[in-house]
Amino acid sequence: MHKIIVAAIGAGLMTILTLFCPSAHGDQSYVLINAARDGDLKKVQELLDDGADVDAENENGITALMEAYGSGHIEIMELLLEWEADVDAKDLRTGTTILMSASTLGQAEVVKLLLMWEADVNAKGNRGETALAQCSYAGRPQVVRLLLEGKAEVNARTNNGATPLMLASLKVDITAHTDPKTQNKPKQQLMPSQSDHLAVVKLLLEAKADIDAKANNGATALMMAASEGHIDIVKSLLEAKADVNAKNKDGGTALLAASRKGHNNVVKLLKTHGAEE
Repeated sequence: MHKIIVAAIGAGLMTILTLFCPSAHGDQSYVLINAARDGDLKKVQELLDDGADVDAENENGITALMEAYGSGHIEIMELLLEWEADVDAKDLRTGTTILMSASTLGQAEVVKLLLMWEADVNAKGNRGETALAQCSYAGRPQVVRLLLEGKAEVNARTNNGATPLMLASLKVDITAHTDPKTQNKPKQQLMPSQSDHLAVVKLLLEAKADIDAKANNGATALMMAASEGHIDIVKSLLEAKADVNAKNKDGGTALLAASRKGHNNVVKLLKTHGAEE
């Protein structure tokens, strides 16, 4: 059921963190990008003082700020932002911003920095995903809270109609989708945080997420959680009065989804809340 929803997020995960190295170029802009990637703070400062374009891109559309983030150099990120680097620059391949990537990994300190510099909290990638969608999918409660405080749209939809609540309800472990290199960043601020999808679901519900919203295929958050056998999330959604008998476009319900997958404990729970055969 959820494959079409996962597709809305999967291609956007961590593209900024798997950057291509720019070719050697003599102009200052390329030297700046290289210096940001290499963590050469002194060189970056010198180049900026000499008039290097802070938002110049290499042949892959990558800026110095993206390189600094992708290489884990928080001090250089701060310097570039002070020089008014474009905080919302996007990866040309996916439309992913640094805020989206940092949110996916639950890098709260980086997210705070970007929000302080007025990053667009509701910017969307090519598949319609926002930073809130990304971190909800990854199960990052601390960042979810930060984004909601920053006025993130709690019911923003991907191109497939998925909301952050739906994505959190899938309870997907994204570690298999991320570059192992990102697990060893030199800066603590860039270390991935632990995931807790149930906490994310509760935060989104507190923020008045539409509990019965339907994706383009008619699936609800309850159907997705039930299909995957996530009884803790199913219980939370039921306690929040999710429509236990809602139907998708094929007439399927949460009970049917759980039954087909053999999630007997979920089936029992749904029936105690009035699910109809």
